[in-house]
Amino acid sequence: MQSDARPGETAATPFRFGVLVEVARVPGVLLIVLILFLDICCEAGLGAWLSPHLQKTWAAAPPLAGWAVSLNYAGIAGGRLLFGCWSPRITLPRALLAAAIACSALTGLLAFVPPHLSLLIAALLGVAIALIVPYGLAIIRERCPNALAGAATSAALGVACLGSLALPAVMGAVAQWTGSFKAAMLIPAALFAGVVALAAVYISGRRRI
Repeated sequence: MQSDARPGETAATPFRFGVLVEVARVPGVLLIVLILFLDICCEAGLGAWLSPHLQKTWAAAPPLAGWAVSLNYAGIAGGRLLFGCWSPRITLPRALLAAAIACSALTGLLAFVPPHLSLLIAALLGVAIALIVPYGLAIIRERCPNALAGAATSAALGVACLGSLALPAVMGAVAQWTGSFKAAMLIPAALFAGVVALAAVYISGRRRI
C-alpha cells in the first residue's frame, strides 16, 4: 500500500491498540497523562459542585451560582483560545507547572470566598485550568516520534477524559459525609496540588528521561 506522505514527510501511524503500548514506552508520557487525568477530574468536579457549594454554603441565589459556573467555563474556553494564539515565553513544562500552581491556589480560594467574589475567581480559575491540557498535549507531541504524535495525543486525551467519571461522585459523597460543601471543594484543590508535584517531578527528571 502506498503512503500518503509527501517526500520528506513521515507517515502518521494509524491508530491501533498496539500504539498505546508504544506511546506508554515513551519516557515521561505516562506522567503527563496522569497530570491530564487529574486536571479533567477537577474540571468535572468543579463543574458539578461549584453551584451547589455557593447555594448551600453561602445561600447564594441560583442565578448567581449558575453565573459562577458559566464564567468558569468561559474562562476555560478563553484560555484554550489564548493558547492557540500565544506561546509561553518559558518552557512548556514550566508553563504547565505555573498553570497548576494557579489552579491549586484559586480552587482553594473558591472554597472560602463569598459568592460575588467567586465570580472573578471562577473565571480566572477557568483560564488556568484551560492551559493544562494543551500544554500537556504539546509536551507529549514533543516527546513522541513524529509518526506517533497524532495517536499519542488522541490516546492521552481519551485516557485523561476518564477522569470526568470519578470526582463528581466523590465530592458528593464527601459533602454528604462531612455535611460541608467546603470540604468537598477542597478535594480539587488538593488534586491540583498533586498536579503541581507531578509537574515538578517531570521538570526535575526531564534531563534524565
